[in-house]
Amino acid sequence: MEVDHFFTIGQRHAREGSPCEDYAWSSHLRDGYAAGAIADGCSGANASTDIGARALVHAFFEALPVEAPAGGWFGQPFLANLRRAFRANRITPDSSDYLATLVGFVASPARVSAFMFGD
Repeated sequence: MEVDHFFTIGQRHAREGSPCEDYAWSSHLRDGYAAGAIADGCSGANASTDIGARALVHAFFEALPVEAPAGGWFGQPFLANLRRAFRANRITPDSSDYLATLVGFVASPARVSAFMFGD
């Protein structure tokens, strides 16, 4: 299984010289699994949501268990790990910097599990 990620800056952001407020990452995991995550920062917020989008994606990968859990990838242990990882990745004090939607997945050739947090 192959994974890849791509995101690009929108025309308005390019024209204004403002950062892309989205972020994506993908990776191979152990035992033939692959994972990916995308965060869409809220461009309507007067904040640095590009920072929040990156922090959320990195927290997603840090929260994933090392081995495939029997109860599914996105149960209570994952949510607790995600909260912990998010707090560790928080680099600005402004909570509005973290207004973003996070979508992630873990997949094998036989199954895909998806996670969405946000609006």
